[in-house]
Amino acid sequence: MTVDKPITWNQSVVAENFGISQMFFNDQWVNDEKVGSRKKLGDVSFMKQIVAKLKKGGIMKKGKSNYLQIVTYSGHNPFILPDNLKRIHFKGDYPEKMRDFMIMANYTDHGLGILLDYLKSRPDYKDMMIVIIGSHEGLAADRKPICESPAAKGIVSDKQFTPFIVVNAPVGGIYNKVMGQVDQYPTILNLMHLDHYKWKGMGQSIFDPRKYPAAVGSDNMNVETTGNVPEKEIKRLTQAHRISDFLIRHDKIIK
Repeated sequence: MTVDKPITWNQSVVAENFGISQMFFNDQWVNDEKVGSRKKLGDVSFMKQIVAKLKKGGIMKKGKSNYLQIVTYSGHNPFILPDNLKRIHFKGDYPEKMRDFMIMANYTDHGLGILLDYLKSRPDYKDMMIVIIGSHEGLAADRKPICESPAAKGIVSDKQFTPFIVVNAPVGGIYNKVMGQVDQYPTILNLMHLDHYKWKGMGQSIFDPRKYPAAVGSDNMNVETTGNVPEKEIKRLTQAHRISDFLIRHDKIIK
């Protein structure tokens, strides 16, 4: 489910090859809440319409395992939310981009709350695992100037974090060590007890005792660690992107 066109990121072809049986793109939603520079459907209305479709039935099959993927859009730069959709306002000398980002994040969080409240009301909620992740960090080039502002101190991190929240996970807790986006997939496989796959990506599950608390940024240069991490492991992480690209380009992934 996405408010984008089927051609965006080649999503229709990719989804079909992943075995996804139903796809909902931009023309299958009522764009009654235009958000962002491209005036796409906002996350709150998007979530309300998703709940309506789920209540109608035919998407999540009873008695069967279901996989549902939702791609939100509103939290993209420039984070401009129409005044009538703003749920919070800020007083103080906050940088404009920081203020816009927080207002937009609050808007998207409210939308997610609508979806979560519905899922929790379902009798099959106890059998669900809900994963909330970000495809990339949000502030990009705006992060450094925002962090230089006194008003951002203690609020905005200088690190490029992305969310990784698992609701109704079989294992509870908070992981405070460094992990990378590549570690999310094997961690999810672990949580779902799907450990028989030969190929689990270039990352490691956070439940793997052999995992070091380290990650590299998208530029393949920015290395973050928690505590002491051997140079050998840092070298492996910085080479992982290149090796992954080689495996995909030359179809060398283990079947």
